[in-house]
Amino acid sequence: MFFSFRITLMLVKLNLKRNFHRSSKLFVNDQYVPGFKNTKTDGFFYWNDVLFSSTFNEIVRVDRCRTNSIQKSLFREKNFIKCFDKGFFTLMPFVTRAIHRLMELIQIEMFKINAHQIMMPSLVGKHLWTSSGRWDYSGDEIFRLKDRHDNEFCLAPRQFYSVGPYINLNHFKAVGSVGSIGGKHSHEFLLESDLGEDEFYTCFDCFESFNIELLDGSSSFYCLNCKSQKLSTRRKAIELGHSFLLNDRYSRKMNAFYSEESSKEKKFLQMGCYGLGVSRIVATSVEYLSAKLPQNSSRSKRDQSSAQHSSETDLFFLRWPKLLVPFKICLIIPKQGSKEDIGKGTEFSMHLAKVLHERFNEDILIDNRSNMTIGKRMLTAQAIGIPFIIIAGRNITDSQPKFELFAHLDNENCSPNSFPLSTLYTQAELLDYLKIHLKPYSL
Repeated sequence: MFFSFRITLMLVKLNLKRNFHRSSKLFVNDQYVPGFKNTKTDGFFYWNDVLFSSTFNEIVRVDRCRTNSIQKSLFREKNFIKCFDKGFFTLMPFVTRAIHRLMELIQIEMFKINAHQIMMPSLVGKHLWTSSGRWDYSGDEIFRLKDRHDNEFCLAPRQFYSVGPYINLNHFKAVGSVGSIGGKHSHEFLLESDLGEDEFYTCFDCFESFNIELLDGSSSFYCLNCKSQKLSTRRKAIELGHSFLLNDRYSRKMNAFYSEESSKEKKFLQMGCYGLGVSRIVATSVEYLSAKLPQNSSRSKRDQSSAQHSSETDLFFLRWPKLLVPFKICLIIPKQGSKEDIGKGTEFSMHLAKVLHERFNEDILIDNRSNMTIGKRMLTAQAIGIPFIIIAGRNITDSQPKFELFAHLDNENCSPNSFPLSTLYTQAELLDYLKIHLKPYSL
């Protein structure tokens, strides 16, 4: 109870709503927006909005010359991730939301085949690993430790998930090594990339791909399927998933069997597993889609050599798979003290946010950094990959108020050098437009 109370206080202090589950009414915290009066309580709102200023999204200067990864450079610069040590990252709100969406997609697909989610402990007792035989032959691949009673444990190296090819990654299947897990067969699901650590060949006769690990120590390279020597050049790839047909390797040791009705003969269970790196999928998909964009190279040499350049003018853009984009809609309110702000444009904008949430059950990212110009905030929204950007601009105070909409309908392939022009819509027209074009982004 005390822990929950402290968490609630922290979220209220940050003005940050944390309801990622659209169907849930829990954990909806009041949102404070200066300068606007609510009919119930002055200065508070009661819907699922997220204020940009509360997402820890301050700009961090990163020297891109030190990394060849677009995703890693932009994730760190936009403060989507924080690196505290080599290989150790804290995932900030935007990336956390994307991972939640991927997990929701996984749960939907698993439920279709009558599978259910379980949560496994991070530490596993030695006795389980000893009974399966993995404690001895895993060697230094696992992290081992003891508790105060001298009981031995290991850090669970893998917990498995499964997902279909729904996020537009052109992955392929390759024969892989069973490694220390063992089993009868193994296949890796790879995405070709120069940033990958896996290397593979493809046979030009049977088109089978296989990991180069299977040929280590061989004097001549040949296809493991058809024995042909017509192989592609060695290529690199990122491993996204790995499937294993374990046969009865573990069921025999654990004495897991079944008996058919017609006979009393014991038959050991046939096992298989399919592992997927959830956080790796998110990072790789952004890397893959963002790398397809022609990056702007018009900056001067002085700008390119300076680590102090403004990231708002640095045209590197993130692109998300449609089903994983953290926020589909960003609403940019008028600049503080502008005629639009004074003319109740901010008030009307916040009313639109309420209507959007009620109509589409979506979290609306409100860029409330009203001390900044609309142009800078719009460029930030484009750079972090928001597909629908709504601006309360100069037409918000017309007799018939209108919003500007920048819509990237092909968010996964559009070029930053050819962003669509804005279109003016009344609130009713905007709602009709979004009703149609938000569908491809829904799980």
